[in-house]
Amino acid sequence: MGCCCSTEDSSSLQDEPNAHTRLLQDPVSNSYQTGLNNSANEYGNSYGNSVAQKTDDQSAQYKVLQQIANKVIDVGALDCQTLEEHEYAERARVYAQSINKIHIPQSILRKKKPFLLMDVSNAERILSAPPISQADYNLMTAATENLSSAYHTIQVTHTKDLVVSLGKG
Repeated sequence: MGCCCSTEDSSSLQDEPNAHTRLLQDPVSNSYQTGLNNSANEYGNSYGNSVAQKTDDQSAQYKVLQQIANKVIDVGALDCQTLEEHEYAERARVYAQSINKIHIPQSILRKKKPFLLMDVSNAERILSAPPISQADYNLMTAATENLSSAYHTIQVTHTKDLVVSLGKG
């Protein structure tokens, strides 16, 4: 077993994709950078400054893409580790042994927990209260029916296009 915090791969197969393999290649190639430097010398500083600003934007974009790519785990490249039945039984036995090693005080195990409405204080008082009157019940029923009919009469009217094409094509 290796260190759980290590990002280094100790396997001899360095070219195979794994969870930490970069999914994106370098979008800003070195030949593009040298071409930009030559054009800056040919056309003067004003053109070079605008190109430099573009390369700064591109490098910032590249950094963002690399940060995202480093956070993405390629699930397809991961090996599927299925457990055999005997491995599963062995792990269950080891986990049960480790749980049995934990000392739990008997006072916690013997404590009875109330089952009836734990969130409501004085549940007996609420449950023994008289029910609501018929007039209150009718009022709630009428209000519910009015809300339901109002909900069903809501209509959306089309006023503008949701998708607008930006080109004149």
